[in-house]
Amino acid sequence: MMNTLRRNLVSVCAAVAALHTLPALAQTFPGKPVKLVVPFATGGASDTFARVVGQVLSERLGQPFVVENRTGAGGTVAANLVAKAPPDGYTLFVGDIGTHGIASALYPKLNYDPVKDFVPVSHSVASPLAVVVTPTVPARDMRAFIADAKSRPGRVDYASSGSGGVSHLAVEMLKAQTGSYMVHVPYKGGAPALTDVMGGQVQMMMPSVSTSLQHIRSGKLRALAVASGKRSAVLPDVPTLRESGLPDYVVEPWVGIMAPAGTPKAVTDLLDREFAAVLAMPAVREKLAAQGFEVIGGNGEALARVIKAEVERWGPIVKQSGAVVE
Repeated sequence: MMNTLRRNLVSVCAAVAALHTLPALAQTFPGKPVKLVVPFATGGASDTFARVVGQVLSERLGQPFVVENRTGAGGTVAANLVAKAPPDGYTLFVGDIGTHGIASALYPKLNYDPVKDFVPVSHSVASPLAVVVTPTVPARDMRAFIADAKSRPGRVDYASSGSGGVSHLAVEMLKAQTGSYMVHVPYKGGAPALTDVMGGQVQMMMPSVSTSLQHIRSGKLRALAVASGKRSAVLPDVPTLRESGLPDYVVEPWVGIMAPAGTPKAVTDLLDREFAAVLAMPAVREKLAAQGFEVIGGNGEALARVIKAEVERWGPIVKQSGAVVE
């Protein structure tokens, strides 16, 4: 009887102590540098976003927010690393539609669960895709390009940053909705793929606006359409695919912040508030917009809903595409 009472008393004391510890933890966090783990190489959309926002967070919270690039396997190497990191808020993941949507369908033995192994913190920005072609392509708009591809099946090719990535599957969706056939030319990364499109070795690609904007503006690429639900603020003269005769076509890649499952709610709530505050700053919004991003500024609950929907959406698309893990 006494042992039972003692155990109950210890449990109650531990619970009370935990309740007092959480606010204190939020007040002292961060007490050391925070890692923003980006699953892709320097210069990509996720990396650009992380560096812009990380700099401002460092100034606001008094500790460095350090970007760490961990590439490999379409971002799943980095995602697995963060999923198994200590759940203390000092290792955050800069995830996207690939790591938390496509990967669960693409990798039969994915070594992390995109829903259960993470706590969503911020549904931060969208990074719209653009349909770009090498300037020597005669088509001046999407309808003409699709008509050409349909008239010459197998003679039009497109580049991607790798099999199973969003730049691959987005074109597979385009092919399915238009009844066209184009040859896939996968690359090991977006930069070499874009380089070959600009050089005319490959005719078309669907990269993010943020990574292709400067090349579009310089005339090295021609933008035929964007894949988002509305026109891009930085490419206002470029129509959407919906406006180009594909009313059901919308693919809107996003970038979001996540922490390992088990991270204290006091910490994730603080981070949620801080990311929202930073993304609401006019200077930050202007800087991100200039890079082709569209600020969402959603909270962790919004990101959780998006991840669940993406996981459900991409399974059939991956299966139809025949994409395989390389």
